[in-house]
Amino acid sequence: MEQLFIKVLPLALASAVSPASLAVSLVILCGKSHPRLKALAYLLGGATVALGITIFGLLLAGQTTQSGGPHTHSEIDVVLGSLLLVLGIVALAFNPAKNGKAISGLDSKSETRQLATCGLMGLLAMGLNVSSLVPFLAAVREVGRAAVSFEVKGVALGVAWTLLLLPMILPLLIYLIAPKAAARILTPISIAATKYGRYLVAAICLILGSVFVWEGFRGL
Repeated sequence: MEQLFIKVLPLALASAVSPASLAVSLVILCGKSHPRLKALAYLLGGATVALGITIFGLLLAGQTTQSGGPHTHSEIDVVLGSLLLVLGIVALAFNPAKNGKAISGLDSKSETRQLATCGLMGLLAMGLNVSSLVPFLAAVREVGRAAVSFEVKGVALGVAWTLLLLPMILPLLIYLIAPKAAARILTPISIAATKYGRYLVAAICLILGSVFVWEGFRGL
């Protein structure tokens, strides 16, 4: 069990660093019309993508275990490791988006359109967030192939889900608990994540990518 969490936690932490998703959440919650409902719709959109990736990752782990060749897991390790290495380099080279202009004018629209737009934004924000989805997929695959109980796998997946969706969950949770202090608490977090988050993502992706590639080639 300890070995599973040693593998899953760094990958889940890498998936949690998403300054753009956090910035969009702040823009939504600063709106005047139904901010909490819109933030929930945004979260549900992201969770829908997470569910799809989870199903795919578990099927991938199960399929390669049951019908894959002797080197299938190693080949997948090399592919995922290579993707992580590329993401690490990209994270160092490019700054993430820093705002949520695409939804800043929603307050003038109908409630249904606001919620639908925020749900779609959640789908797009998560679906296009490759730097979070690749580590998350790798974490889900590690859970799927681990020889542990169903309960332990459930806890590990819960941790991975929570960290992946943390940039969407945390602002909503703080606004629900302490709405007056939320902006004061979250703005410095958003600034720090935008300024330094890519370095954390790069370090984790480069280290884990190297480990995956090394282990993959060892198994070939």
